[in-house]
Amino acid sequence: VFVLSASQGPEVGLELFKNVPYFRVLVCGGDGTVAWVLDAIEKYNFESPPPVAIIPLGTGNDLSRVMNWGGGFSALDGQGGLTTLLHDISSNAAVTMLDRWEVKLAEESSEGKPYKMKTKSMMNYLGIGCDAKVAYEFHVTREINPEKFSSQFLNKLRYAKEGARDIMDRTCADLPWQVWLEVDGRDIEIPKDSEGLIVLNIGSYMGGVDLWKNDYERDDDDFSLQSMHDKMLEVVCVCGAWHLGKLQVGLSQARRLAQGKVIKIHSSSPFPVQIDGEPFILQPGYMELTHRGQVFMMRRTSEDEPKGQAAAIMTE
Repeated sequence: VFVLSASQGPEVGLELFKNVPYFRVLVCGGDGTVAWVLDAIEKYNFESPPPVAIIPLGTGNDLSRVMNWGGGFSALDGQGGLTTLLHDISSNAAVTMLDRWEVKLAEESSEGKPYKMKTKSMMNYLGIGCDAKVAYEFHVTREINPEKFSSQFLNKLRYAKEGARDIMDRTCADLPWQVWLEVDGRDIEIPKDSEGLIVLNIGSYMGGVDLWKNDYERDDDDFSLQSMHDKMLEVVCVCGAWHLGKLQVGLSQARRLAQGKVIKIHSSSPFPVQIDGEPFILQPGYMELTHRGQVFMMRRTSEDEPKGQAAAIMTE
């Protein structure tokens, strides 16, 4: 067991086990901790990278949800407790693949100078507009009073409070006129009532909301089923914080806009952005998402599901 902190990252444990064949990694934390561990595994260039399972200790735990490990530590009691989870990791888990994406951020500099460039990685989703605005306000409040954010339940209540505030403000109502969407080189029209764009890699968002809905038949589009290992991304739009609230309780659906391998989002003014739940303000410029590679994950299966990697992917 290795405790991760600012002074000790995942590298300590990975270094100790680097010559051990077929070991697995269990991450106890939220999606941000999982991303931290995956970054460290990628740097080691293992001949056979260890697959990663999750005990969800974060707020949203969206990656844990799509891997069937649950949406929070409190949910473990209804699944047989920690002992059952550890047994499932060893006996009822299949190795599957997860796409990871590189996000190139290009912000305008002073006139005549090149863009300021930096890169981030993404594994779950990226949002620009109203959903990122709520995440950003929540983040700022937590930075000021971190001691008030120790409970998953209370964190969700505070998140809902920020969403309610944005319903009244509608600060991203001008998004369709300030943001341009390009998918695989094609311009995609953004509906005029949109207040946010969300780019999806997995089928869980904001604590379990399925925005793409593979199981919902739509006769008005030719989109493919969403998959977390097809090297494709999905783009949807939402119509404000009120729409986000209805999505959370299953009273509405997001609007499908596009699928593609390269997503480019241009902005002519500053906008809030969140990548895997981590918010920031993007200055005028653009973001470009391209495929970075794939990592091995462990997905909890039922007793009669195949456990091998290829069979598990075919089952999905």
